[in-house]
Amino acid sequence: VNEFQLFTADGTKYPTSPMTTNTVPSPLVATASDVHGAFDPWRAFNNDVTGNNGWVGAGIEFPPPPTWLQIDLGAGNGINPTYFKISPDDAVSAECWIMTFDISGSNTGQFIGEQSRLFSISGLVQRDWSNNTLKTFTIL
Repeated sequence: VNEFQLFTADGTKYPTSPMTTNTVPSPLVATASDVHGAFDPWRAFNNDVTGNNGWVGAGIEFPPPPTWLQIDLGAGNGINPTYFKISPDDAVSAECWIMTFDISGSNTGQFIGEQSRLFSISGLVQRDWSNNTLKTFTIL
């Protein structure tokens, strides 16, 4: 994932400031199921869609194992996202493009059954994506 951004109905983007590490700026915390090299999770939230600046999971087999990317926006924020934008990493091979994904939210951050699925899509193909371009999806 080269870049991921959440938006509320009034157009406020989250995170509101670009991340520079997995925990900066506070109270944000970016985590992932796994990491390939130096492509840490925070890079998916750094407001940079150009080049090879995003998060890359470690799974290189095909089909890839389930992987996940998570951002904790901090306790008590009351954020209710209505849409999001996502851009795949432009340097990966065709079999690594984003084809299926879910967006889930949690008020506890535990993701042990209390989370809500906010968005789900499958059946995307490589031609659905453009390098260095954010694609917008609406959360119903």
